[in-house]
Amino acid sequence: MFDVIALLLLSCGDIETNPGPHTVILQEILSELKEIKTDITELKVKVYNVEKAVSILPELTKRITDNENEIASLRQC
Repeated sequence: MFDVIALLLLSCGDIETNPGPHTVILQEILSELKEIKTDITELKVKVYNVEKAVSILPELTKRITDNENEIASLRQC
């Protein structure tokens, strides 16, 4: 039944078939999306490493301050 209706519509002359998206274009889009996903994964790893490095800064700052204070007290002796 659908085929008959489709043929009748096409025979009217003002209706055209829709070929849909081209497979090549879809493959290009898929390839680009995969590259973007890889880039995002790499960025997440880098952000994690930066956050990990930044998280130890307060402890390092405290240790430096403690060492500076100890050096200052040793100089007074």
